[in-house]
Amino acid sequence: MDNLNIQLCPTPQFYVGGHAGFRFAGDLASLAASLVSAFAMNSTAYPLTNGVPLSVNFPHGLAGVPIPRAVLLCTAIDGGFSPGEEIGVEFFFNPASAVCPFAIKSDAANIYADFNGGSPIHVVSGGSEVIVTSLTNFSLKIYWQ
Repeated sequence: MDNLNIQLCPTPQFYVGGHAGFRFAGDLASLAASLVSAFAMNSTAYPLTNGVPLSVNFPHGLAGVPIPRAVLLCTAIDGGFSPGEEIGVEFFFNPASAVCPFAIKSDAANIYADFNGGSPIHVVSGGSEVIVTSLTNFSLKIYWQ
């Protein structure tokens, strides 16, 4: 993908015309769904545990360096999220440090993801700060292209 071109329009649709891009209905939920769907390859879900760091890496099997995106997959109702919902890790933070406890990167061979074990975790959702009561209700999932 050379460029990400986002435009507001009345109906969600994917288009190709020189540059890959997305059109969405103007709300962030549609945009998030469009972005996640663009990252077709994905890893297994790695369960999280409160206060326990997690570090994973695995080969991606692509030529070049892929663009990774990490989400937390909700596995049980928590913080207003329902099982099956995916929330980008960039929306999570530790209130004590105001830092996202997740890091993701890639190189020509592997994708790397880390969780620093920080707890409690808050998430920005719908313009509000929401407390996630237990990270055991979420799994880390990684998409790449």
